[in-house]
Amino acid sequence: MRERLRTVCRGLGHAACRFAAGNGGGDPVPLLRLADRAYEIDTLLLLVGTSLIPDPGRDWRWWGEIERLVAEVDGMVGEASAVLGGVCVPV
Repeated sequence: MRERLRTVCRGLGHAACRFAAGNGGGDPVPLLRLADRAYEIDTLLLLVGTSLIPDPGRDWRWWGEIERLVAEVDGMVGEASAVLGGVCVPV
């Protein structure tokens, strides 16, 4: 899961930069939001279960946050897809 999120994050970030550079009238913000969300989820996945002092309560809170963020991604994919004219579609 983490590798897939990293790939999404990198790919969308680069796509947003290329889109902004090549299409002055387009809005790269939906792409950047999606890339940012993927990065945030990836960071939380890195933290879960890797503490020096185990804290199940903290891990449980992080999993809750991960689930909340992942739920937001579906709507963001639709917005990013609209910016790219259907190139970026849910998998």
